[in-house]
Amino acid sequence: MASTNPQKNHIAEIKALASELQSQISTATIPPHSLSLGADLCCRLDKYLSNPLLLSRAGAASSLSSRRELDSCGTGLWNACMRLRSIIPKSELGLLNRENDQLDLGLDTLGTAAARLNALEKSESGVETQSLATEYYMLRVFLSSLQGRPDIAEHMFSKVAEPKLEEDRKIILEICCNVGTWAMACGQYGMASKWLERAVGLNGLLGRGFRHASRGLDVRLIVLHTLARAYLQVDTTDSWNRLLKILKVLEAYGGHFAILLLRTEVLSRQAQPNIHEYYGCAALQVMDLTDGSINAMFVYILKLKDWSLELTSQSLQRLLLHVHFNKRIWTERIFVTFVWTLTDLAFCSQDGLDRLEDTLAQSSTRWQSPLSIEACHACLILIWRKVDAVMSQGNYYIAERWCQFVLGHSAFQNCSFANKAKFQRRLIICAWENSNYILARETLNRMSDDCKSHPLTLYMRYKLALVDEDIDTAIIYQQLPQLGKSGTAYMLACVAEARRMGKTEQVTQGLQHTVERLDNGFPESIFNIPGLFQSTLHLLSMELENYKPDKAQSMIIEQILRVFEAALREANRAEEKSAAFLPTELEWFFINSYNSALQSLKFASSKTAFAELYQQKEHSNNGIDVHRHFLLCDFHKSTALLSEARMEDDPLIRETYYRSLRSSSHNFRTRIHSHLAKSPGTETEQLYWTRKYRAVIAFDVEATVSLKQWSDIVSIIEEAREMEIVDDWLLSVFMDCILSSSSVPGEETLRIIELILSILVPSANPNPSYKDQPRYIHSLFHLCISTPTEQTNHSKTKLAESILFHALTLARQARNASTTITSTDTTSPTTTAAAATTTTGPDPYPDEELEWLATVTFNRAVDFYLTFAEEDCKRWAGRAIELADLLDDDGALGRLLRVNLARLGVDMQV
Repeated sequence: MASTNPQKNHIAEIKALASELQSQISTATIPPHSLSLGADLCCRLDKYLSNPLLLSRAGAASSLSSRRELDSCGTGLWNACMRLRSIIPKSELGLLNRENDQLDLGLDTLGTAAARLNALEKSESGVETQSLATEYYMLRVFLSSLQGRPDIAEHMFSKVAEPKLEEDRKIILEICCNVGTWAMACGQYGMASKWLERAVGLNGLLGRGFRHASRGLDVRLIVLHTLARAYLQVDTTDSWNRLLKILKVLEAYGGHFAILLLRTEVLSRQAQPNIHEYYGCAALQVMDLTDGSINAMFVYILKLKDWSLELTSQSLQRLLLHVHFNKRIWTERIFVTFVWTLTDLAFCSQDGLDRLEDTLAQSSTRWQSPLSIEACHACLILIWRKVDAVMSQGNYYIAERWCQFVLGHSAFQNCSFANKAKFQRRLIICAWENSNYILARETLNRMSDDCKSHPLTLYMRYKLALVDEDIDTAIIYQQLPQLGKSGTAYMLACVAEARRMGKTEQVTQGLQHTVERLDNGFPESIFNIPGLFQSTLHLLSMELENYKPDKAQSMIIEQILRVFEAALREANRAEEKSAAFLPTELEWFFINSYNSALQSLKFASSKTAFAELYQQKEHSNNGIDVHRHFLLCDFHKSTALLSEARMEDDPLIRETYYRSLRSSSHNFRTRIHSHLAKSPGTETEQLYWTRKYRAVIAFDVEATVSLKQWSDIVSIIEEAREMEIVDDWLLSVFMDCILSSSSVPGEETLRIIELILSILVPSANPNPSYKDQPRYIHSLFHLCISTPTEQTNHSKTKLAESILFHALTLARQARNASTTITSTDTTSPTTTAAAATTTTGPDPYPDEELEWLATVTFNRAVDFYLTFAEEDCKRWAGRAIELADLLDDDGALGRLLRVNLARLGVDMQV
């Protein structure tokens, strides 16, 4: 009895386990994830699976009735498993073990099946046995692949015999598909393509009518689609060609969504895709608008943005119009992207706004409720950027429409008060620029009181008041300083606007109000205080010129005086704060205060006050030289007159400017002589005034040429030479003015250029510099023989010969100086060292320049020969040979020219 009870308990335990397993399996449904065994049940089951002898011993030791009960439990459990096997595809049975991390259990099970299959193959043979072997080896293929052993999977697949039954082909097909799908999920695209290619071969045998048992899908479509995706990831030339072939096969399936997405992806991978084909691809058409399909279409539409904004906007518009309004998240996401596309800087501004308004009009029902705060803010940022860009391009009409759209459409009702005020101010600016003052006033009236007190709003109100000539409203600029730095910054903007509109009285009041605020703690750091004074004085001076001597003019003079006094106080205050005015700013005030003082001498009532201010200013600047001030005035006046003359188109007015320029430059030249004689100053100061002297000489030469005062040109050049201020720049100005003017007579041109050449080759200078002269001679000679002018041929020839003479003189001087140095070098070393320390040789005349002059001169001699001008020919040929003989080439060029001259039959001794 002691042995019987444990046996009975063991059998009862087995029956309970079988009953519980049968209950769990019987209630399992698809998907197989619903088949979940508890930990306790799995532990009890593993006890018998790991030791099958426990079951066989229990059966052998039990009674007949117990064996029948065990047989009944086993039959029920078998039937439950078969039922589950009939509703779950065979390939997914392996997935049960994979998903539950029971690969070892699957292999153990297949090991048991292998032993029985081996026994069965020995005892029986036939189609049924082959089918069982095919199923066994394919399951081994699948489990080996899951274990990461593709070599074993290949070996097992090689043992699979050629299928004879349709069922065997289906098993092989599904296992190959599952292995390929698993490899795709693991990123092993090469392995996936290999197994899917095997599935495609089997699929061809099955025919395209075969459908998946559980999914109702065409297996051929599934296999080809998965294989195409694998080829797409492999991305080689061979895989790309195979992919294109598969796409042609898949065209037979029409507009299946997965295929259309695949076509779109293939087009997007091309280096230069056909964007119209991409746009026309049905993947971008409205399909079953689930979240998945919307997301897929959305992704591919965004890819289209890289190629065409127009097609992208059309695609987003179509998608937006068909997405159900209940999908609020997707609707807003698509709408924000739609706005992003239409506000792209490369998209036509007007077309984008028209399309956006048209889209909202077509879908008016879904926009009865406003956008969410987040979506609204995102759209406003994009539109604000677009408005900024359009305004920077000067297209205020389109910017005005964008602002009106934002402020008027119900979709943007969640716009914050601050953002709404910003768009209202932008709308006012655009309306102002478009001269749409009615819209600007209406927008101002619709603004809240808080928004109306914004500095920019006050500035716009001030501008409108100026247009309406509403003097009472125009004083609102006085409220700006109360708003801190942001408000005071707009004060000068109001003044500038009044000045632009010609409202002199408002400009004067605004500037004076600003100046008066300086002594009351005005935040001066926000703008340039000296610039404020300068602007005020300039405006008052202009206003003073418009008045006749009367009481009103005296009042303006008093205002100028007060501004100068305020500027002086501020300059002294700045000195105490170590923030002194710049020297150029102090000089400007001194010059303008003196000019104002000169003007005030006409009015006895004001000249004393200006004199006192002048004395204070002189004292504060340590006694600025009055004579220097006169020179600066003349120089600035000459510069201004020259600028006006060059910009003037009317010849009579231009002549007036040039005559005034000559007078001003004459004053400067007269004063500069005495200034340099009395107080030459430091070397830096001398260089400063010498540069200005050269500039005035250049101005005067230009005016003299323009006025055709030829006799004065020579005197000006002579003056520059006597004062020793001629440099390369001034010489180039002389030559440019003479040679670029077609009105200079030939004789005058010859006389002036000879004078310039005499400056280049000063005979009194025993050691001239030859660095720059060859370049000038080259240019002058070339211009004389090639530039078409109104001069006669005789004048041009004479001028060219004069230039050749100067070139010969320079070259000979250089050669003689070089010979002197060479002879010195032949003395003793002591003498050589002493000479080297005391003598600097001149720059030699470049051989290439001499060669060019000699060659061109000889060619011109040939031209004279051809025109039977024998004397001219001899003279020019002689000059050419003289130049050639100065070359450092052992007389090679000279001999060549002599030979060529002899060939011409010209008899001359050279």
